[in-house]
Amino acid sequence: MQQRVGLARALAVNPAVLLMDEAFSALDPLIRSEMQNELLRLQKEEQRTIVFISHDIDEAIKIGGRIGIMKDGCLIQVGTPAELIQSPADEFVRDFFRNVDVSRFLKASSMLTGADANLITCNPGASAERYLNQLIDKGVEYAYVCDETGHYQGCVSRASIHKAGHASIQDAFLRNTTAVSLEADLHQLAEIALNQEHDVPVTDATGRLAGVVSCRTILKQVMERRMA
Repeated sequence: MQQRVGLARALAVNPAVLLMDEAFSALDPLIRSEMQNELLRLQKEEQRTIVFISHDIDEAIKIGGRIGIMKDGCLIQVGTPAELIQSPADEFVRDFFRNVDVSRFLKASSMLTGADANLITCNPGASAERYLNQLIDKGVEYAYVCDETGHYQGCVSRASIHKAGHASIQDAFLRNTTAVSLEADLHQLAEIALNQEHDVPVTDATGRLAGVVSCRTILKQVMERRMA
């Protein structure tokens, strides 16, 4: 409760920057987690700049939009949690994450690539067969269908389009395709990738196609986590 009161007193003066030096280090794990969640909730409402000092990398990953790692008083690397995990500047930075299950912090948004080469934009009621040559000309086996506003509709393959023939392209949608949000973590992506042959489509909060995460990228990240 004293920690909550201290946080409330700090926010009451409406500071431009809030400095928190190991604010939750003396709390037991349950209360500490509750306070971290409370800080995240307040930050979402207040949109305030907070400099949070911590020796706990799990805590830093959970609450930090950007993390700076220091050694001997010098900043070694600054970046988002995903940037530090995927591209550590040196072994010192890499060692910070050695015993951390970082897969839950690797989000689809940080592994995203464009889907322009595999994109079909059309009315879902359009005839499927008219798009078969598009896939053949581009040399792709699968494509992602969006309507004219960019909202994701489904995934098709050459085989499914050929089978649908004159029917609508909606009838060619593959049934085992799952789209994920930008916040989907590596565990979710790996589970989906195991059950489908094509890249995983990713949609934003409005349902528009943001891009795809390739199965190769997912496999690479999983293998790096296992070898770390």
